[in-house]
Order: sequence, then C-alpha cells, then structure tokens
Amino acid sequence: MTFAALVRERQDEIVRRWEARVERAVPGTTVTDEQRRQVTRLLERIADGLRDQTAREAPSTYQATARRYMSIPLVGDSRRAIQDYVLLRDAVFDVAEEAGIAPAYRDLRVLLDAIASEITADALTLAESERELFFRTIPDLLCVASFDGYFLRVNPSFNRVLGWTDEELRSRPIRDFVHPDDRESTLREIAKIAGGAFTLRFENRYLVKGGGYRLLAWAASPVVESGFMYAVARDVTETRRYEKEREETLAALQHAAEFRERFVGIVAHDLRTPLASISTGSQLLMRMEGVPERVTRVAQRLNVTALRTSKMIGDLMDFTRVRLGSGIPIERSPADLAAIVRQVVDETDSVYPGRSVQLSAEGSVPGRWDGDRLAQLVGNLVKNALDYSPLDSPVRIRLLREEDEARMEVRNRNLEGPIPPTQVRELFEPFYKGASRTRKREGLGLGLYIANEIAKAHGGTIDVTSDAREGTCLSVRLPTG
Repeated sequence: MTFAALVRERQDEIVRRWEARVERAVPGTTVTDEQRRQVTRLLERIADGLRDQTAREAPSTYQATARRYMSIPLVGDSRRAIQDYVLLRDAVFDVAEEAGIAPAYRDLRVLLDAIASEITADALTLAESERELFFRTIPDLLCVASFDGYFLRVNPSFNRVLGWTDEELRSRPIRDFVHPDDRESTLREIAKIAGGAFTLRFENRYLVKGGGYRLLAWAASPVVESGFMYAVARDVTETRRYEKEREETLAALQHAAEFRERFVGIVAHDLRTPLASISTGSQLLMRMEGVPERVTRVAQRLNVTALRTSKMIGDLMDFTRVRLGSGIPIERSPADLAAIVRQVVDETDSVYPGRSVQLSAEGSVPGRWDGDRLAQLVGNLVKNALDYSPLDSPVRIRLLREEDEARMEVRNRNLEGPIPPTQVRELFEPFYKGASRTRKREGLGLGLYIANEIAKAHGGTIDVTSDAREGTCLSVRLPTG
C-alpha cells in the first residue's frame, strides 16, 4: 500500500486519531460533525496531491491547486488552528507508522505543503474577517480615500451619521460634501497628506443628505506609494455645541458674579459716609459735658457698632477687589513690624476688655511693607485668636527676624479642641466662621481670608498648626525687602 492509498483508505481512522488528540490537547473541546467533514475533505485533497506525485507534478502546481479550495477555519484563534493542523499531521503519521508505511520525501513534501497552505489560508481568512468586523462595527467614520479627492471605501457609520450611501459618496468628489467655507482648507489638508504628512486633528463640516451639516474631526495616514490614505473621523457636532453653551453659561455666570461683586463694592463704599457721620456724632456725644449717663452709654454703643460695621465694609471692599482680580493693593515704605503689632495690641484692649494679649519681641523688626495693611493683617489674626480661645486664656504673639524675612506667630489655646487637618485649608476660605457651638461669631468670616491675601500681596505666607497640647498657631512669614 502506498502512502497516498493509506491516506485515502484510512481517512476515518485518521480523523478519529485527530479528534482524540484535539480533545486531549484542549480539555473540554468537542469536535463537531462539520469539523470532521472539513478534515475529511482536506485528507482527500492531500490524497489527490500524493497521487499526482506519480506523474511527478511539481509542488508549486499542487500549491496553486490547493489554494483554490476554500479555507477551512477549524477554530477562531489562528494559534489553535495551527495546533489542530499539527495534530492532524501527527495522526497521519501514527496511522502510517502502525501500517508500516514510511512516507517518501516527496510524500512528506506534499503533506506538509497542503497543511501549510491551509494554515496560511486560515490566517488570512481570520485576519480579513477581523478587519472587516472592525471596519463595519466601529462607531467612528472610517474610510479609504484617494489623493485626487474621492472616497474609495467607507464604513456604515458614514450612512448613519450623514445619510449618504456608499455609492453616493464614491460617485462624487469629496469637496462636494464639504461646507463651501471649509473646502479650501480641506483641499490643502489632502495635499499635505498626499505629500506624506500625517493629520492628527483637522475639522470640517460635512453635508447631511437630509439637510444641514455635521462637524467632523479627522485623523489621517497616507500610503504615498499607492496614492491613497486611511482616515478616521468623529462626529463632534454635539460636543462643540455643548462646549459653546458651557462657555456662554460660564460667561453669563462670570458677568453676574462681577456685577454682584461690583455692586457690593459700590454699596460698601457708599455706606462709609453715613457711618462716618454716626461715628463722629457718637464721639461728640461722649465728649460733651452734662449729657445724661444713659445717653453716653448709647453713644458708646453706637461708636463701637459703627467701628465694627466700618471694618466689615472694609473687608467687603477688599474681598471685592480680590474677586475682581485686582488683589489687595499695597504701598511699600519703611516700617517696623514690632511697632505695628504693639499698636494693634494697645487698640485690642479697648475692644476686648479683660482679655490678655502678650507680645514677645526683641527690638525692632524693620522691612519695606504697607504698614496699614500689616496692621489689618495683625488685627484680623489677633481677633481670630481671641474669638476661638477660652476667655481666661491669653493670646501670645512672638516676633522673630530670620535673615531676609520676618516671622510672626499668633498662638492661642483651643476653645473646642484642635482644628481637624481636613479643615485647615478651609480657614482661609471667604465667609468661613468655623464650627463653634458655644460662642456666636460676629463679622462676615472674611478676616483670615483677607489676612492671607495681604500676606500674599507682600510675597509672604500664613501657615497653621493645631494640636491638643500646644493649641493653634498661625505663623506669618514676610520678606523684609
């Protein structure tokens, strides 16, 4: 018996041997009837090729004949396909060995050539299938276009987005589908691609079959030697519309915010004149002789209220300046930080009678600063320390000179425990008043916010530490230059 006769006459046994090998190689795999029939047909073609060897037909002729058959993809994975064909080869060899038939070299050449042809055909079929599946299912618009401005192939997304059929898109130049205002730039872009350039982002408007235009964002890659390009587009019409609406909404909100802040600034500025009259009148009443004590007490309360309100108005005006982008204005001149702090401490005694503010400073602390603004900064920090500390505890201020900067520490005991780390950053947010439940806080909650802005205007910083043992410390660093 020849090797060719063995392959033809013992096909069923070879198929059984192959099936057993496949199921051992991949546990859980079940060979279907269709796969058995495909392998049987392949064995018949191999037997035909082996028989033709008797006429000494060249292998190249057999290869051409084998490739005319439809590919037989046994599995979807090309690696599995190769494995299945190798197992088929081994099954053929097993049967031949048991029959005592040794295939000649030319027989092996035909057998292996046939299996290699099937493996190649399967790989090509699988690759083409995957490419076609990708091309047809991807939601983006994919196309192949010639450098002379025609679509050669388009995927179904073109029809979904633009409404045109494949035939309609291929029958007319690309420029016919482009918005008239975008045609010149589109033709320039195609010319650049034809010269070998890659397009990473190009936008133009495409005509929709039912009317109107869609904005497409393109990327393209040229194949210069073949005269065409691969291109992909995404419909960004709605994205651009949302972005435009968002920009318009943000602009409107910004305009409203600026109007509100300007309005607050104007009102605050205009309130200063009547407040000044109230303050002047109350001070005049306090200095007059023969005024009933009750009137004097009322005048004192009016004066304190006017001063507090005036400070709130000043804070509002500073807040408005910062929010409108101009920041806290400062005018630098030679100043002594120690003298400024002493003045603030002296003024605090009249506003917080009975409270202790202790200053530790060794000599002067000179620098070029805005003295009035630093007095405002110190006053805000001291007020914050007094508001958030027990009534019987002192507030301690320490001044230090460190090379090219001055450092001031304002320390107080905690009223209700240390500040949680998650709230430290919130201290410098506008209108933040803390979370105290035992003491009502007066003011707008702008003190630390404005103090921080004054420090930044001088090129400085304010840091916060807070713990149960040492209390809370606000540390200010200011460049002296």
